[in-house]
Amino acid sequence: MSSCSILYGKELKYSSLFIFCSCYIIIAISILGCCGAAKKKITLLNTFTTFLACLLILEMVAGSLAAYYNQNFRNGFKEILMKSIKNPTPATTKCWKRTQFQFKCCGVDSVEDWGDKVPNSCYDNVTGTNEKILHEYGCYNRVEEYLEGQATTIIGITFGLILIKVLGIFLSRCLVVGMKKHKFLNILITEE
Repeated sequence: MSSCSILYGKELKYSSLFIFCSCYIIIAISILGCCGAAKKKITLLNTFTTFLACLLILEMVAGSLAAYYNQNFRNGFKEILMKSIKNPTPATTKCWKRTQFQFKCCGVDSVEDWGDKVPNSCYDNVTGTNEKILHEYGCYNRVEEYLEGQATTIIGITFGLILIKVLGIFLSRCLVVGMKKHKFLNILITEE
């Protein structure tokens, strides 16, 4: 397994696939709610509300687990990166080259992680000269800053989606209560 596969490899591929499948599940649940509202079917609306509530609970559990295991992930990730420098493979070398170039960093914590074998990707060429400038920051901190910057966006979007789900649950429950009242009133009117 490549040390940088967490950024570029199969984990990203599988998480993208998971998000893609989740979107289809959410679309199916939404269609169920729309059909229930359009056809005035209480059973469909109740099913929609149940699925939406289950989805909301699953998201909260996933978020809690992610927060709980965050530090374990950080420590494990740093250890994997250090091992990949000490025992490089062609895949990890390629990954380090790409990461150090993209994030303008060198090594896990600093250039000293590479010892006397500092790769060219740790340097920036100054335009118009032969001078090379060494990247002074470690890649672990650079990648962590990048992910933390993205985390704010992800958290904001997540809270927005949670709010939409709660609103959907509330409105579908209101619709069901309204339909039941309307049905009850229709029964009362026809009996008189």
